[in-house]
Amino acid sequence: MAHWLEKHIGSDVEVHYINQTGYRDRGYITDAGDGWVELQKDEDDILLIPNTAIRIIKVIKRVTQPTSKLLKPAGYNNDLITGDDQDVEGNLLKK
Repeated sequence: MAHWLEKHIGSDVEVHYINQTGYRDRGYITDAGDGWVELQKDEDDILLIPNTAIRIIKVIKRVTQPTSKLLKPAGYNNDLITGDDQDVEGNLLKK
């Protein structure tokens, strides 16, 4: 089963802690797994935060993950195939 935070990887978030009143960290979720969230605050500052310390994660800007990609088959060209390009059996006619 996928981790519940995976859909927010790459999102700009603000983490509020259970025991630290008013204290929070802001950054980008770079990874999430069993019991931990990895938060990158800037280039040099990466935090590993245990889930048990998190009161709430506020999503500031969500990064949408593509659900699927539509790929062209190998050898595909952009020519439009019409009924005029096929014989009665559906075979392509040579031009």
